[in-house]
Amino acid sequence: MKNFLLLMSIFIILTGCSDIVLRKDLSTRIEFDSGLKHGNYELNFYKFKYPDTHEEKNHFFSQLESFYNEAKKRDTKINLILDKELEEDVKSILNSSGLGLEKLAFKRSSDLSVEEMDKLSEIVSIDTPLSGGIIQRDLNRQYYLLLKLQNKESNYNPDFYYTELDKEKIIGEMLEKRKNLKLTLEKNKENFVYEESDGVSPVYISNFKNVDSLKDLKSKVIVVSNSKFNGTAFLDEKIVLFLGTSGSTVEMIRKFKFNNKLLEFNNPKSAIESLKNNNGIDVSKIEKWHEPIFKNESAEIAERVTTWGLD
Repeated sequence: MKNFLLLMSIFIILTGCSDIVLRKDLSTRIEFDSGLKHGNYELNFYKFKYPDTHEEKNHFFSQLESFYNEAKKRDTKINLILDKELEEDVKSILNSSGLGLEKLAFKRSSDLSVEEMDKLSEIVSIDTPLSGGIIQRDLNRQYYLLLKLQNKESNYNPDFYYTELDKEKIIGEMLEKRKNLKLTLEKNKENFVYEESDGVSPVYISNFKNVDSLKDLKSKVIVVSNSKFNGTAFLDEKIVLFLGTSGSTVEMIRKFKFNNKLLEFNNPKSAIESLKNNNGIDVSKIEKWHEPIFKNESAEIAERVTTWGLD
């Protein structure tokens, strides 16, 4: 009973403070399935500006591959935030479906939707064999697009009836050049953080409003960019990593302290220098956990008080 009254007194004090600093004795007890030991850790999250044009995207991925190679040399873990467009292009590369406009050319001509045919017509204006029909027309346009994306459009012959085999030859060459990039992304995808993509984990939230807005998310690990909190919370069976550099400090996982940082750069090349001081762990180490059975009632009450204190 005395323990209960003591905890309730602490709760009243906390809710009356403008700066909420949660003490270790009010934190949640969990253990990570990865075997991560009790202690202090850094979690660094990289975020790059993703370009718009196809040429710039190719350059971006070339830099990203070099960035990962440099990180591997230094045995540095990279947690990479993917915005929606970057996420789609990364998945497309992993599925060998092409990058950006390549996806329109990689698809079989006979399988193009009306919308895709219209888009192809907008971006490719060339002569095609007059008697070839619609499928042949679009196939020639796809072939030309593949050439153009490699700056080889002068090789196009408007009188030639190109085939899917002709396309496959060029596509094969493009995929071969991207083979190492695909392997690099495959090896590091477990530490991707998906921006605004609820349901996948971890998820990155940049438009943080309040703690209640996080409770309905399905993701088990939520990375939040904000100025209101920094530190780590445990809410409704979710780990919340706050990236704020000011405001209230939150420490809600007992015997663990995570120093979370958002590292933003214009491109991967400009981030290479930061690898020298990156001693962080990979976010995949905290994606799965289990809760030990509480030994007494006061610990169970402490968990509830912790949750209330952050609302």
